Amino acid sequence: MYLHGYSSDANPYYTVDSIKRLREVGKFIHVRPQGLAGPVPGIDGTWGNVTGWNYFYPGIRESNEDAGFINAIINYIHDNESVTHKGIYVQGFSSGGRFAIVVGSENELVDGIQSMGSIMHTYYDYSYEQPIKFQVMKGTEDEWDPYEYTDEHDTFWGVEEGMMHLIGQYSCSDTTRVSIPDIDGDNKGGERLIAECSDGSKFEAFKLIDETHIQFWGDRPIGDFAEWSSDIDVWELLGEMIN
Repeated sequence: MYLHGYSSDANPYYTVDSIKRLREVGKFIHVRPQGLAGPVPGIDGTWGNVTGWNYFYPGIRESNEDAGFINAIINYIHDNESVTHKGIYVQGFSSGGRFAIVVGSENELVDGIQSMGSIMHTYYDYSYEQPIKFQVMKGTEDEWDPYEYTDEHDTFWGVEEGMMHLIGQYSCSDTTRVSIPDIDGDNKGGERLIAECSDGSKFEAFKLIDETHIQFWGDRPIGDFAEWSSDIDVWELLGEMIN
């Protein structure tokens, strides 16, 4: 399942290219739900009424029953299609990335989360009951909200603080850090934080140096837009997650 971002829709221009990349990873039932419009602040702080998701932050699309909607989709697919309880993955970008982390907490059938360009906030109790594979990717120059906690954004955790909160619910190894090589030609890479847990859960955070609010499509940007390139490829990481 892919959850679109702020002001976007279920079928952006790169939908077909996304499905082609998914076919390289494995066989999927690919679901792209549409988020409803609702009140939300833009990057300049001005409030508008645009599409996205209710990720339980006060004032933002509060009347939209998105958690129930997505739970119904996941439960229906699990009950009616040939999908096992080790094959349900939710990927989201921006508003969808924030909501993807919530979806994993709201539905224990979810086995993996990929959250791009997003962070966790302090108003929601993220509590996972199931073994989970979790990946969050964010650039250090994301213009929407920072990689690290700041007083200016005091209701949002930093990426690493959020991951540590989730890890604390499991019995896990110490977090290790490895370098991410430069593959997009900007002479910068980043860090990959990894913690593996006794029940098979795995938590990873990808810190991409100087990258902004982008979807992380490696050196094969979808739709031939070079600005979407990065030093990690979410499709390759999804392959690692499921294999």
